[in-house]
Amino acid sequence: MGDCQNLHLQRWIRPLSKKFDVVVLSSSSCVHNECIHSSDIIPGFLNFLGPVGLLSEWFFFRRYVKNSGIDLIHIHYFGGLGVRVGLYTAFFNTHPFVISLWGSDVALSQKLHVKFFKKYIFERVDAVTAVCNFLSEKAKEITPKIKRLEVIPFGVDLKSFDPKRFRSKEIARDSKVIKIGFFKHLEEIYGLKYLVRAFAIVAKKFKNSELFLAGRGSLKYDLEKLAQNLGISSKVHFLGFIKNVPEVMSTMDVTVIPSLSEGLPVAALESQALGIPVVASRVGGLPEAVKDGETGLLVSPKNEVVLAEAINKLLSDRKLRIKMGRAGQKFVKERYNWEENVKEVENLYTSLFEDFAMTQDLTKRY
Repeated sequence: MGDCQNLHLQRWIRPLSKKFDVVVLSSSSCVHNECIHSSDIIPGFLNFLGPVGLLSEWFFFRRYVKNSGIDLIHIHYFGGLGVRVGLYTAFFNTHPFVISLWGSDVALSQKLHVKFFKKYIFERVDAVTAVCNFLSEKAKEITPKIKRLEVIPFGVDLKSFDPKRFRSKEIARDSKVIKIGFFKHLEEIYGLKYLVRAFAIVAKKFKNSELFLAGRGSLKYDLEKLAQNLGISSKVHFLGFIKNVPEVMSTMDVTVIPSLSEGLPVAALESQALGIPVVASRVGGLPEAVKDGETGLLVSPKNEVVLAEAINKLLSDRKLRIKMGRAGQKFVKERYNWEENVKEVENLYTSLFEDFAMTQDLTKRY
């Protein structure tokens, strides 16, 4: 259960569908459904509105699960529709049942009634997975009565993000243009206004530096205006959605993640896998993703001055960038191998199937 347009969900579906029959109950239509062609996609699932719509949604979900032969329900991202589906699943006592926490679904402050619903669901779900320890602790704050809580991160496909594939790109890194990259959605929560302001400071010292923002989002127009007002619009490039992330990312000298709140940002791990140091905010799961002083630099959020100082420090010292880049490659390889993360989810599913089968067998006996 999730949004099939989300790239993270697509990443999970592709390998899991090789071992399991996966049906994606999506909250939206999948524009690029060729990405997950091996799975069945049911777009616009449970998209009802209003009180009557919620009641229809309730009965539709119950009937669908009962008649479709689904063996396990896995909710990806526990917010909005995810909470409603969680309520239905918990109320109808449907098992096995898994919830995966991604970031803002538990990291941000929530209304009292939402916390109540999440507590109710958490105490009935068979397993909860979190992409980092920070989110795992946030889940415990809602209730300590979670049967099974595991940390399974969004790791990195080390084959796709192998720096050896892009050795020719190192020439680009040594070129006259110093490239600073950002690879996330253009939304308020990711601190982009602070990044643009910080870059204006950096550009005064490094006249040949340029900022590349890869991603789409609601802040694009505001950021364009901000860059124009700061006199740096010719040096700030909006790349939009890019398919060839490893290739583009490999040309950067530094990657910046100035988030105001975070789970476990994959962009930080991908950059390090390519040997690129990261400057990031000291919030959420970022201290787990970036080793401060070893693979990158962590700074206070909402402060363009300290952000600029950290970027300048790395741009001023090529040897430091290389040293941190190598440490980052080792760090990601040891802790965030995507293939191992997929195996962890497969093992979780298998374990839950076995536990459920045993419970059913005991119920029949007694």
